[in-house]
Amino acid sequence: MSGDRSAAPPLIVMAGAGEAQGRSPLLQLKAIEALGRLREPDAVPILKNLFETKRVFKWQNHRELRISAAQSLAKIDPRYATKIMADSGLEPGELAIGPLDSAPACPWVRQRRYERIVLKKPVPATISSSWGKSTLAVRELSLGGGMGTKQDMLRIGSEADLDMNVGMRHVRGQVLLRRAGVNEVGFEFVNTDLESRHRLRHLLMDSLEHAPVGRAGTRSQGRRS
Repeated sequence: MSGDRSAAPPLIVMAGAGEAQGRSPLLQLKAIEALGRLREPDAVPILKNLFETKRVFKWQNHRELRISAAQSLAKIDPRYATKIMADSGLEPGELAIGPLDSAPACPWVRQRRYERIVLKKPVPATISSSWGKSTLAVRELSLGGGMGTKQDMLRIGSEADLDMNVGMRHVRGQVLLRRAGVNEVGFEFVNTDLESRHRLRHLLMDSLEHAPVGRAGTRSQGRRS
């Protein structure tokens, strides 16, 4: 979010396809997003490879990596945006939910990285930490985290595992927690698998499609989540 172009070379290495020791899939995805925020032209070959490469009749890379690569390509060269939808297999709604650009005039030290969306109904979740387990009703979400109401008085630590029930499936990840009020908890994802992130994206898409006017999350210059 700092706009420091000197970070581009190591980000290009982290964004590249293939296994890298100590690199989680989420870290690779974050590097892809960062290159898009930087509008780094040297990243185009790597991003195109992630987005376009096929293996027999299937795309080689996970759909979440392809979405992030497509979004970053469109930031670097807007002319590429029209090519992305031509034969990509991606949905417009998937591409509509993505990382926010940095806001130089933002008064906050830590800017929000993603648009936060008010869910059409609270999503039940479980927080597991060194203090035990607590239930949470998640009301607001973004690709980076969210906000919810704790359903009991159990004390929570600063780090936890989060498990959200999305229909018959789950969104799981490791999160950092912060108190936001009486029984109000904010959380930020620090690690999650790509399948969980894709389910999270579609949960956000569904809430945007059904949100009344004025209820959907808007771009904010508040603290990140």
